[in-house]
Amino acid sequence: MTVFQMSAPPLPYFLACGEAVYEIGGMHPARRAIGVFDLLLVTEGCLFMGEEGTTWEVGSGQALLLRPDAYHYSAAGCSTRTHFYWLHFVADGPWGEWENEQTGMNVAGRCGPTAYDPFAIVIPRHAQLYRPAKTYEEMRKLLALNHQSGSRARWRQQTIVQDVMQSLEPIQASEKGRHVSLVADKAATFLRKHYKENIDSKRLAEVLNYHYVYISRCMKQKYGGPPLDYLTRYRVEQAKLLLVNSDLSIARVAEEVGFQNVSYFCKRFMETEGVTPRVYRQRFHVLE
Repeated sequence: MTVFQMSAPPLPYFLACGEAVYEIGGMHPARRAIGVFDLLLVTEGCLFMGEEGTTWEVGSGQALLLRPDAYHYSAAGCSTRTHFYWLHFVADGPWGEWENEQTGMNVAGRCGPTAYDPFAIVIPRHAQLYRPAKTYEEMRKLLALNHQSGSRARWRQQTIVQDVMQSLEPIQASEKGRHVSLVADKAATFLRKHYKENIDSKRLAEVLNYHYVYISRCMKQKYGGPPLDYLTRYRVEQAKLLLVNSDLSIARVAEEVGFQNVSYFCKRFMETEGVTPRVYRQRFHVLE
């Protein structure tokens, strides 16, 4: 993972923010060495960005940080309506770009008679937001403060920017493992509790307040497959219980465990168990 490391203090200083909507074909302006970091946070659609020959597709729920000393441009026009927030800031302290967040600066300093130990702020170059809804909420607060004047509003903006940057910092390996397990378990618990209901990727993302791509990654690591596969397997397990312990029709069993279509239910049951629901039931209903 390519990351930027910035020494703090001094903390990165917020300059300006905004939001934009590009319709199909819209392109981000090309600019050279603008002197500030440019953070893009896409909420809808996809930005096709380039910088000094490297290109990225920045999709919904993703962020991209552009350098203050390089040439950036649109690699292609938007293929669908695209909305994003942008945030400009400067880092007056030492900073650098690295291929691994474990590699980088090791600096120490002194301010007057009091010693201090600078620490590294790590921001990924291109990353999936772990909690996009929370990050978007912070950006909306930041935008609202644009209409207020005075030091109090400016101070609040600086605080929010620090929160946004902290939310982008990669989670360390051990902490990340615990976080992955926690998110996977939350998703699994929700799916088991609501398996009879109509559940799609959008609803799961809204309930858990994480991007669906991240939830899916967590569940693949812990349970071996994405959320909707886990849901299907759980529904089939519940269907097996009903087939053995009730006289409900196959269509009614499918409905009871959350399948909207009996043909699709039979297909997924066959894939999981190797036999049709009817044959599975017959195995346990042996005539005396």
